[in-house]
Amino acid sequence: MQTMLSPTIQSVSTKGQIVIPKAMRQAMGLEPNAKVMIRPFLADRKIELSPAGNSIEELTGILKGWKKTATQIKRQIRAEEVKFEAKKQQSHHS
Repeated sequence: MQTMLSPTIQSVSTKGQIVIPKAMRQAMGLEPNAKVMIRPFLADRKIELSPAGNSIEELTGILKGWKKTATQIKRQIRAEEVKFEAKKQQSHHS
């Protein structure tokens, strides 16, 4: 039997955190420190959360629709790392 829970409105903290209500965590079997998959639907401005397992099958299609190659993604990550390190250096010298 599937339990129907009402939608809720939650606030996003200054750290980007959102509280999943206790009834929802219990219904989904989410224990403390459980992993969840966050799947953004940017065109629809929606986010889907689901319990994350350990199987590779659950990750199939996670990058579907990305228009970047692995090399382009690596370059983007490296550029973000460089920016982060520069910002960190600036804060140490302030």
